[in-house]
Amino acid sequence: RYRDVTGVQTCALPISEAELVSSYEDEIEKLAPAERFYKLLLGLPAYHLRTEILILREEFGPAKEVINAQAQVITETAQGFMRSASFQGFLGFILSTGNFLNAGSYAGNAPGFKLSALEKLIDTKANKPRVTLLHFVVEIIEKENPAWLEFAIASSDSDLKQLPEACRLSIEQLEGQVSELQARVKKIQLQLAGAPNDVREQHEEFITAASTELPAIHAHVDVAKRSEEHTSELQSHHD
Repeated sequence: RYRDVTGVQTCALPISEAELVSSYEDEIEKLAPAERFYKLLLGLPAYHLRTEILILREEFGPAKEVINAQAQVITETAQGFMRSASFQGFLGFILSTGNFLNAGSYAGNAPGFKLSALEKLIDTKANKPRVTLLHFVVEIIEKENPAWLEFAIASSDSDLKQLPEACRLSIEQLEGQVSELQARVKKIQLQLAGAPNDVREQHEEFITAASTELPAIHAHVDVAKRSEEHTSELQSHHD
């Protein structure tokens, strides 16, 4: 049924052609099969609204599940960074390295740093082409304590097993999906107010339920956003 409805919407005639078919008043049998079909379809009260509601009914549940699941991945990964002994060891080494490189300056002997400062590992270039401070740090850790790099390997750090999937996601993308879902529900909710009685009777309960569920979906994304922000603002301190 879903494929049939989306097919009708996808193959709908351009507005100008649809108006011509709709205004056609001669014998319907004279029309080609496609135009005849749309002539009958356009005669159905609130045809566009009916198709939009049917498509939303099919897509709302799966969209909700995907958004919630992806938000959970981001949340758990952010929390995993907070718990990961491997990541904490890596940060400790970065702090020691930074203090060594900045010895004698105002930045030397720093008690900690914000995680946003890690970007400097990539920005700081070495004398060799395409080699950064990050390459240097990783090379030393691989020799001295490889366990501090396990956080970067999902199978080696149980706290960050969803890291590869989390790297493919973004809060901005999830917020966009929630906004789009809210807009679709709101649009149909407004249109239902002036829709034929049979359309309201069939779909009003669903739209009300969907509208009620939207705040919970948004809350899942907000939790993920706060977790991500909290992790990025975390400061690593030397014990």
